[in-house]
Amino acid sequence: MKYLYILTAFILITSLAQAQTKTSSKAPIQAQQRGVNVPKTISPSSFESPIVNGRLTMIRITERDANGNATPPTYSIICYEDPKFLNEGKAVDVRLTQLSFESFFNSNAAISSKKQAVVKYVQEKNLPLTEEKGWIAALKYFNSFY
Repeated sequence: MKYLYILTAFILITSLAQAQTKTSSKAPIQAQQRGVNVPKTISPSSFESPIVNGRLTMIRITERDANGNATPPTYSIICYEDPKFLNEGKAVDVRLTQLSFESFFNSNAAISSKKQAVVKYVQEKNLPLTEEKGWIAALKYFNSFY
């Protein structure tokens, strides 16, 4: 009986030691696949954060270079509520420019139907479309229609 307790304790200790593996901070984090389709490695070099929520969601994507420095962010707009509303559920990449704003609001009939109202709002409020805050205000106004 004494040997059974010792053997059980030994098995528990070895299983705990195997569970506590250490990884290098430079190596990518290894993900375990347990019936879930996940990537083999996860790299913390890209961060996504929603900056406008609603019918249209604007996402800021910040990436880090090899030295760990943040690169200028990129932006995407997606419609989670109704995938057929915008680009079949795929994100639309935009730049913070007037031309990108015009192009986005001409992308399909559902969005372009509200374009005049949004453009009027942007002009009345004197919103800078070359800055994040201008796009945020314009998309929030667009989302207020839904």
